[in-house]
Amino acid sequence: MIVTGTFFEGVAKGTFDSFFDGEELDSISRFAWNYPFAVHAHGLEFRLDSNSRHADYLVCLKDSEQTLDTMRRHLKTQRQYAFAKPGVWRFLKHWSEIANHIRNAVPLLWLEYDRPDGEFGGTPGLFLALNSELSTHEKASTLNQSIDILYPSTFASKKQKEVARVLSVLPEGAAVRHLGSMPSRQAAFMRLVIEGLNQTQLLELLLNIGWSGNFAHLSDLLDRIYAEAGIVPTLIDLDFLNGVQSVLGLEFLLIDENTPDDGGLALLSLLQANAWCSVEKCETLRRWLKWTTRESPDMEPGAYWTKLYHIKLVIKQSNNTTLPHVEGKAYWVVAGGPKPETITDLHTAAQRHWRD
Repeated sequence: MIVTGTFFEGVAKGTFDSFFDGEELDSISRFAWNYPFAVHAHGLEFRLDSNSRHADYLVCLKDSEQTLDTMRRHLKTQRQYAFAKPGVWRFLKHWSEIANHIRNAVPLLWLEYDRPDGEFGGTPGLFLALNSELSTHEKASTLNQSIDILYPSTFASKKQKEVARVLSVLPEGAAVRHLGSMPSRQAAFMRLVIEGLNQTQLLELLLNIGWSGNFAHLSDLLDRIYAEAGIVPTLIDLDFLNGVQSVLGLEFLLIDENTPDDGGLALLSLLQANAWCSVEKCETLRRWLKWTTRESPDMEPGAYWTKLYHIKLVIKQSNNTTLPHVEGKAYWVVAGGPKPETITDLHTAAQRHWRD
């Protein structure tokens, strides 16, 4: 269950040389060692251009008793969290409380620490993973309740209207998968992560909600990705401040049933060919396409599991050209799991691991 800083201190040495130096690794290791909550997984977010030498840090929290107990004990000692601004800490306190109905609707959380200068500080971003078995009405209710906790009243009503607008135009089979708040960027920032859209449905959705980006460029980009990599985005990131923003995220999950037939090789080749990822970083990412297990005496039940979790392309409007700028990001994850010799099918075990 608990993945400690021992991975970053020992096992990880040399793993991230394409992305950052030993000083950065030491900083991440110290933070992991001292993290107060029992976590399901640790993650790193990498920018894929050759100039970036830092990583953002992520932790995954599940509604296990071990996690909830450590959260309650820590938050109880931090009195400033009780009525904290921003609302991320309020939500964590609320989520960890005993017999909390919202935890049934949001059984998993991701916390993301932005580190553009390589320093840890400020409030993390919070991403709520909605229970996929909720009805449309239950999801809408959960989103509204969460927004009331995450945002001050001056923002909450507008955020709820933005959510309602998106829900009203979602096609059958599509759904909101995550709600994100990132107060370190802006207090009113909100992200909705949408799943289940094909290309036509995505373009129609963006048109219906008033997206101000370049539709022709996006359509051409999606066509090229499918032609060269044979895949479509698994998830779509929609950002909101005063309405929907022109920035758009295209996420390509590389785990479980979302894994392409080639594991993601064609996608990485596409990134490299378009200079969305440096050659050196792409070489490392190719080695991360399969699950890797590494035994550790400090881990229960006995091994670290690591993998490239997903790739994201971020489309931003550029001030210097009429065409948008495309930025590549990669998300790597490490979690605890069984020792390799105790399982016969690594893929099946991985599916069980993330489900359970």
